[in-house]
Amino acid sequence: MERKNRRSYLNKIFNYILCMLLLVINFAPLSNLSKVNSTFLNKNITTNDSVFAKTNLEDLVVHYINVGQGDSIFIELPDNRTMLIDAGESQYGTTVVNYIKNLKYTKIDYVVLTHSDSDHCGGLIDVFEAFEVLNIYRPFALSVHEEILPGGEDLAKYYPTQEIDIVEITTKTYARVIKAMYDETYSGNYQSSINVSYDGAFISSTDATKPYMIEFHHPPKVSQTQIISSRTKGYPTKYYGSDASGKNGLSCVISLEYNSRKFLFTGDITTEGEADFIANLDSYSKEAVSNVDVLKVAHHGSKTSSSQEFVSLVNPSYIVIMVNEGEYSDVPNYDKVLARYKALWSSDQQEERIKRTDVDGDIVVSLSTDGVFAINNATTKERDQTKIKDWVVVAVIVILILIVIIIVVKNSREEDEEDDDKKRKSKKNKKQAKARTKKVLKKLAKGVKSRKNN
Repeated sequence: MERKNRRSYLNKIFNYILCMLLLVINFAPLSNLSKVNSTFLNKNITTNDSVFAKTNLEDLVVHYINVGQGDSIFIELPDNRTMLIDAGESQYGTTVVNYIKNLKYTKIDYVVLTHSDSDHCGGLIDVFEAFEVLNIYRPFALSVHEEILPGGEDLAKYYPTQEIDIVEITTKTYARVIKAMYDETYSGNYQSSINVSYDGAFISSTDATKPYMIEFHHPPKVSQTQIISSRTKGYPTKYYGSDASGKNGLSCVISLEYNSRKFLFTGDITTEGEADFIANLDSYSKEAVSNVDVLKVAHHGSKTSSSQEFVSLVNPSYIVIMVNEGEYSDVPNYDKVLARYKALWSSDQQEERIKRTDVDGDIVVSLSTDGVFAINNATTKERDQTKIKDWVVVAVIVILILIVIIIVVKNSREEDEEDDDKKRKSKKNKKQAKARTKKVLKKLAKGVKSRKNN
């Protein structure tokens, strides 16, 4: 009997432990408990020699390349396509090319020039020479440098027939970039597709199992009539003036969303451009640009951008400032711009939430296949806190299940002991009843015998 009870206890314990393990296994994937790429997390990326290609453990990698006082962002997308947004000044072209080559790429699927400033477009000349580029996005800004583009560029064929204002760019650098764009081919003799960036353009994933969305939210269209020229597609966009502010106002604003993570890239958009950007958002687009994980701060942190309304709407968890402090006065701006962003976080979070290329070098943001978010040589505190919370939840579940097991086993044991007591008592009662019956029978037999003797 005792051996049978012991076997019953063991069977019950085994069944409950099995249930507990199944619950933990099912819960863990929902809690991002899988390991991240330890090689990535242990590598502090500050030079071009240390760059790394996206691994099987990473779905999305965004590289903010250090090009001094300029922008260059290379994105390895979940469907194995790539995008380059700007390429810094001309002297940084080699830096950008070497960085991408060290990632083992020979072609780029999308190149985006946010606007015509040389600290964004200059390095693209080297990029077009070094890589095959399939798709190009350019601003609605007309290059009018006759020496480099005799007879005018492709947009010139469209512009004179339209009563639309367009900023005219006279710099040699922009003219060379435009020429290189229209000379670009891939796979032998296929001409690259060239598009004007405008609010409403988008790029989606080519892999249905890894759906991401890239959307252009600025500049706004000023006509519903498409550009029809020999090579260029898209729509004419708003004219912000011919001065430096007007050129910056044309900067395209791009959102990237994947696996509930959101990135925003802003070029040098001005506060006037930000106001248009906010005003033109529909409910869907507003969701895509609100509460972003990483924001590339516009215009290197200058006070010409990052209005309070923009900062409050975007509400980033982290910001990246692509800057070379000291090259220009008041960039980044501490009194207003950085103060607005710092106000979003507690004082103990501020230092880690602000990333700068002049301080941190190349900044690499990775999103792993299990949804873990990491920046450079460490996971984010947000991820660490989530991990801690997840393990706390799992621990609580385990403890509760153990308590239930203990209670059930204890109750089962008590029930078994009660059954044993009842059986012992029943056996004892039967024995006593038998003894009493025997005694009564003995007395009756004795009485019968006594009567016979009389």
